[in-house]
Amino acid sequence: MQSNIDLNTSHSKEEQSKKGVYKILNLKNNKFYIGSVCTKKETTRITGFRRRWQKHMNDLLKNIHCNRHLQSSFNTYGREAFKFIILEVIEDNNIILEREQ
Repeated sequence: MQSNIDLNTSHSKEEQSKKGVYKILNLKNNKFYIGSVCTKKETTRITGFRRRWQKHMNDLLKNIHCNRHLQSSFNTYGREAFKFIILEVIEDNNIILEREQ
C-alpha cells in the first residue's frame, strides 16, 4: 500500500521516524530505487525513514553511494530530480525485507 509520503516536503516527525519500505524516484526518467528501514536506531534524534533519506543524500552528495546506478543518475540529474516516497509502513522487522523484495 503506497502512502506517497514525500520527505522532500514537510511531514510529521512521527511519520518520518517509522520503518518499512521506501522508493527513491527519479522524476526525470521515472527510474527508481527500492529500499527498507528495518530498525530504529535510538542513539540519535533522527530515526526511521528520515535517517535513511539523509544517509542516501549524504552518500550521493559525496559521490560514494553503494548503488552505482543511483549514483550515476544523481550525478546526471542532480538532487532536485529525486523524491523519497514511503511505500509501506511496517512495524514487524521480520517481514520488512520480504516486502522490500
